[in-house]
Amino acid sequence: MSVAHPLATDATDATDTTDAEDTPALDDRDRRALLEAMAVDPIAPGMYSVRKEDGTEYIVDVDGNACTCPDFQYREVECKHLRRARLEAGDADVDTATAQVETAIDAADELIDDLAARRADLVRLRAALARFD
Repeated sequence: MSVAHPLATDATDATDTTDAEDTPALDDRDRRALLEAMAVDPIAPGMYSVRKEDGTEYIVDVDGNACTCPDFQYREVECKHLRRARLEAGDADVDTATAQVETAIDAADELIDDLAARRADLVRLRAALARFD
């Protein structure tokens, strides 16, 4: 059994959102699929060998939504290997993932702005309190 994720071609079941427009957020497995060093080699139609940097190798069946890794086998989630193989195979919705990253950047920028305003208020409070020392 697999779980829908934002990098799949149909992300309508994703529930974690980052904004009011209900853009699904990239989860931790998506981030690792994009950022970790992995070698993805086709071994048969829809089948890939995915090797991690430490040499660990898993077999991924993109068409059958399966991977031999423990994350997929025991947690029944779409692992980073399956997500990465989808990207390499061209079976992932890269436009949606790009929109998710842009939405997350916008949210981070808003948070930074809010924190800067909060810090400025605190600095003013500290200065006001210093008058009473």
